[in-house]
Amino acid sequence: MQIAENPKAISELVVDWPFNWAAGHIDAALFFEDTDEVILYRAQEKLKLKFNGDNLTILEETPQKISLEWPITLWGNRN
Repeated sequence: MQIAENPKAISELVVDWPFNWAAGHIDAALFFEDTDEVILYRAQEKLKLKFNGDNLTILEETPQKISLEWPITLWGNRN
């Protein structure tokens, strides 16, 4: 795992960073310590990564779309 002395953009740490994710404006991240994997969330997409030495390697070819259902119990039926 790399420890940065100064802040770095995520796009500098990830091999083959997706072009359509630009500079890496991430909404949320989930880290799994047991597998050294990270899931990054941006809008309605997710990207799965794995630590590989000092870099993060993308495990999926492209960001995956997240399909969310309407929360009827919270907001009722959609009109």
